[in-house]
Amino acid sequence: MQLFHFSQDLANHIHSYESINAFYQKIMKTAVPTNIGFIYIEPNGFGRHA
Repeated sequence: MQLFHFSQDLANHIHSYESINAFYQKIMKTAVPTNIGFIYIEPNGFGRHA
């Protein structure tokens, strides 16, 4: 069995798209252009994707 950890301290801070206090952690990337991940938005934060 393989365990995966998803926590904000392992995520990358999002600086794009006028985001505030938002973080992204990639889960996987496939051979075709598809990304799967988590976005953490802190209290009073804001996240936007283009």
